[in-house]
Amino acid sequence: MSYDQIISGISKGEDNAKMCRFIHGGYLVEITSEDENTFVGKLIKTHVTQMLSWIGARRGRYDNWSWMHTGRDVTYTDWAKEERPSWSCAGIIYSTWGAYWAPLLCRVYYVGYVCERPVSEPM
Repeated sequence: MSYDQIISGISKGEDNAKMCRFIHGGYLVEITSEDENTFVGKLIKTHVTQMLSWIGARRGRYDNWSWMHTGRDVTYTDWAKEERPSWSCAGIIYSTWGAYWAPLLCRVYYVGYVCERPVSEPM
């Protein structure tokens, strides 16, 4: 996968998912490993001043988390130690201690999001 630039702007999680799809040809990032989590955290550190960006995880009816784009279950998480995933969407925060996830309200405005998109095959 390829990661689009981090977009800085104030918008809601659902709006970010639409922008990733229609403007960037991708979707909100689906983080599936510690290495990917670290990589995305470093992108945020480099490109966003607020250090908080939307990712594509969303909590379902029975407290199960899935990815907005694929609908697959979230199998890797890295919630900040003091955080409880009490809200329905997720973001990633980069700090001096690394990259951690934080619960977010889906309909509240935050800054930044990360799009992931397939890499075109060379001709």
